[in-house]
Amino acid sequence: MELREELTARYDATVRAELARPGTRPLPPGWSGLRLPAVLRESVVAAAQLGDVSSLVEFYAERMPRMAVEQLFGGDDPARRLLWMPIDADRAPRLRDALRGVCAALDADGLPPEALLGARDLLAERPSAALLASRTLLGSGLPMLGAYPREREALAAELEQGVEPHAALDLRLSGNLVHELSHGLARECSGPPAPWLVLEAAALHLGATAFPRHAYPEVPGEAVPGISLFVLAGEGLSRLFGERALRQLLVDAADLSDVFGPRASAALRTAGWQDWLRRREPPFARDASDAIAWVKLADASRAPSPIDALLDRVAALGPLVGARELPDLLRAASAVPWSELPWWNEEPSDADRAMVRSAVRAMFQ
Repeated sequence: MELREELTARYDATVRAELARPGTRPLPPGWSGLRLPAVLRESVVAAAQLGDVSSLVEFYAERMPRMAVEQLFGGDDPARRLLWMPIDADRAPRLRDALRGVCAALDADGLPPEALLGARDLLAERPSAALLASRTLLGSGLPMLGAYPREREALAAELEQGVEPHAALDLRLSGNLVHELSHGLARECSGPPAPWLVLEAAALHLGATAFPRHAYPEVPGEAVPGISLFVLAGEGLSRLFGERALRQLLVDAADLSDVFGPRASAALRTAGWQDWLRRREPPFARDASDAIAWVKLADASRAPSPIDALLDRVAALGPLVGARELPDLLRAASAVPWSELPWWNEEPSDADRAMVRSAVRAMFQ
């Protein structure tokens, strides 16, 4: 059995076994089921060309579907009921305003919100947190963000203390739901996607644009934790290649080379695989601690820079071969002073000025 088929078979077997456990809640009418996200399947298949992927297979074909079934169907406690509660938009103002913000941001870029979200009036079609996530790129097969076991414990404690359910959901889950939605709809694909750091940065930048408090909170608990450097990377990539180009990766599943150019695409893809080779463990984008290096590498690919010779080799070898054979691209880019990169020599723009406050805040959050 080829790895692609093995991954799907193991994922499906895990879901069947978990759903057969005693005490599992009945599946709701119209539930479309859990499926291994194709983009993750293809990422694992590509990673197998670089070495052992047993940790990825266990994570995405066994651990994650077990957690997803347990999260959604493992019992009938208050926290799980919250995930299936019909949402009244007027009682969840963060979620309501963030969804409107996503539509407004895409409209401003000339991109159809329906292509990303499935509909403008999402809550009319998918009225609960579980259903909102169920059709998304990753939420269709992975546990919903913001509702992992420890987070459900915190939600349950608040509900037991008398916190109104909509208030609890809006505070703790709205940012995570918008992030799931910002990745776009589940879709088939025939090869690995853009580097996961780039995709996460694009989705989190869109979410932060739509509702900034989901990245930079004014009230404890309302932000998605640990994302500020992803937002910073997204902001940098947006400035270098254009906001619309960054969002086409989410809305259209555009090829990275079509929106960033072949040279940048090759450099960023290679850096993504080198990052995975350094860790060799899931998830594909654990953090954005190298956000500045990613932006420098992208900038260096746009025009002549001190690492041109290295980038020429990347383009010649391709991402997977280059990941094994070339020096670390992120380390090489990080060592280049800003003053020797193209961005430094451009006239400051309104986008540059707008970045000053948010970028500093992201670096120190």
